[in-house]
Amino acid sequence: MKKIWACLLVVVCLFCTTAYAKEAPLEIRKSVLRVYGLVTGTGTYRGSASVYGVNPDDRLNDTGIGDWTGSSFVIGHSGDEGTWLVTNRHCVDAEYAEPDLGYLTKNGIKLRNYIYILTKDIDSAIPAEVKYISNRTDLAILYVKSGLSDRKPLKIWTESPDDLVQKTVYSAGFPGAAEDIKSDAAKDKVNSEYTSVTLTDGKISRIIPSNETEVGEVIQHTATINSGNSGGPLVDEDGNVLGVNTWSSVRGNNTFWSVSNNELIRFLQNSHVDYEAGKRVFEITPAVIAIGAVAIVIVILIGLIAHQNKVNQEQNLRIQEALKKRLTQFTSVIVGDPKKKTGSSGTASGSQPNPAFSGGDIASMKTIVADIDKQQASAQSKPAAVPTRALVCDAGVFKGKRYPIANKMVLGRDPKRCDIVFPMKTTGVSGVHCTIQFSGDKVMVKDENSTCGTFLDGKKLPAGQWITLHRGHPLGIGSSDQVFTLHSNK
Repeated sequence: MKKIWACLLVVVCLFCTTAYAKEAPLEIRKSVLRVYGLVTGTGTYRGSASVYGVNPDDRLNDTGIGDWTGSSFVIGHSGDEGTWLVTNRHCVDAEYAEPDLGYLTKNGIKLRNYIYILTKDIDSAIPAEVKYISNRTDLAILYVKSGLSDRKPLKIWTESPDDLVQKTVYSAGFPGAAEDIKSDAAKDKVNSEYTSVTLTDGKISRIIPSNETEVGEVIQHTATINSGNSGGPLVDEDGNVLGVNTWSSVRGNNTFWSVSNNELIRFLQNSHVDYEAGKRVFEITPAVIAIGAVAIVIVILIGLIAHQNKVNQEQNLRIQEALKKRLTQFTSVIVGDPKKKTGSSGTASGSQPNPAFSGGDIASMKTIVADIDKQQASAQSKPAAVPTRALVCDAGVFKGKRYPIANKMVLGRDPKRCDIVFPMKTTGVSGVHCTIQFSGDKVMVKDENSTCGTFLDGKKLPAGQWITLHRGHPLGIGSSDQVFTLHSNK
């Protein structure tokens, strides 16, 4: 039966791998919003050259100097109906994006950035507060008090992006180039409806580590990024955020960069902003269900046929053994004792007829199989030996749990080879860490060449050697964080 269930498990796994992602990239558009920025100046300009329309000796009083647009995406909601968004720093800090503005600040002008989130167009502008700005890379976190509760937060992929090289990704945002086809009146409205989000696809080319850049870890890909895309998400086919779109190359086509998910996670954690980890989500379609159901039925039928064949073989073996036993008895009678004489009646002198030759005895052979079955049932009905020892967890992920030791017990993280299976991310515990088993009336422990070692009474055990485990002595699995002791099984 174990083989049947193993086959069934394989079919289920194949069934799941044929399913496709539930959250299509189109769904992320409802999480992407346009950022609108306005920079104003206050003071008397003392510079000698005109910059951004400001001339020498001009007096400004919160006067508009310039505006721009970018992209952002929802990362979470707070309990007071507020919403957290992620974008690029250069989408909210004009002086950071435009060095020329720094010339104004050095010559008497104080700049101020006004940041808004647009839900439909310029008339739907919602004031946004710049809560956090990264000094490590081009990232910023915005907070909007209300008005975005219907927008779904995106999930962040928490695993390394290295495994995603050559995987399909999507860039989402509001590139300015996409507005060029519009009329001037349409451009002035700065449309920001979710249907106006531009999606481009491409593949991840490589991951550039933080020690090779001045802006942290970067994902290089071919999903097009233009001016206005900045701050939008780079997602996989399940809608998980892999990075934040930030730069494009001026020297070649199809070379774009996004701040990696690792940098984004570090920034969110340092800013104490909550986020939800991404995962692979599968959708089972009717066609896949039909294929899976047929496959499962076939596997079950094959398993039942195999099981029935096994039962028939066992019954045939029992009959053969019974016949062999009877034939042995017949042979011993036919050969007989050389000291005895055999009469004409076929019986030894002075003896009674041997029941091996009686018709009733031959007929009794038909009941042999049933008798054997009864004996086996009687043996199976006897209670199994009760374990006399138990392993009790005193500290760690299984604290308080008791594991009776019947014969052999393997500890580690590999669910296929271990009896006590630790979570995959348990620090210090190897796939197959150590083995505990009875040897006579003693309980022995052996370290299975684990990476961090097995400790008895605080001393590291030599790998591959059986050591006696006495009751009450602490057994450390990889460290002092995972501790077990041997007790009587009461």
